[in-house]
Amino acid sequence: MTMLMKKINLDVSIIIVNYKTPKLLFNCISSILRFTKDLSFEIIVVDNDSKDGSEELIKNNFSKVKYIQSCSNLGFGKANNLGVKNSKGRNILFLNSDTLLINNAIKILSDYLDSKMNVGVCGGNLYDENKNHIHSYSHIIPGIFSELDALFSNYISKVIRKKINQFNITKKPLSVAYICGADMMIKSNLFKNLNGFDNDFFLYFEETEL
Repeated sequence: MTMLMKKINLDVSIIIVNYKTPKLLFNCISSILRFTKDLSFEIIVVDNDSKDGSEELIKNNFSKVKYIQSCSNLGFGKANNLGVKNSKGRNILFLNSDTLLINNAIKILSDYLDSKMNVGVCGGNLYDENKNHIHSYSHIIPGIFSELDALFSNYISKVIRKKINQFNITKKPLSVAYICGADMMIKSNLFKNLNGFDNDFFLYFEETEL
């Protein structure tokens, strides 16, 4: 008799790229398990050849985490692409190892993507350790205007939009140019149809290009 293995479908695959951040990674995963409820998910860690005990720390404390060990430092985009290849989620969350969840954000983002046929990517607001607002997205695609705006400390965009350009201070979703890759959820089929992150980007701006 031939046994056919059916691929398990999950709501969300959470992919975290690690490079020599064992304690941050431990805290990040702990916050995911603490706050994420009412959906099926998996956590995939792609390690960029840290060789610092990260793998042992995670495997000893989180037996259900899928740990993928790379033999070299692939960079952010390539490592995330590798994680997606091993994922089973309908939606993919790219999460930096130095982030901590403070609510059930993963379900909020996943539910939003599922309910909006014309939305492919979404993300949440980001704070620093003192709960100050930090760069979470931008209304402006990189170019001459964005360079001028940055030169004047985002004054131009603030005047035009009369609000912070990198943090959503409203209680409504905003349409933006790009979302910070530190906390970005995308529909899995869309990511795969786009062939993932461009492998030419080692670090920074791969999410903007996507």
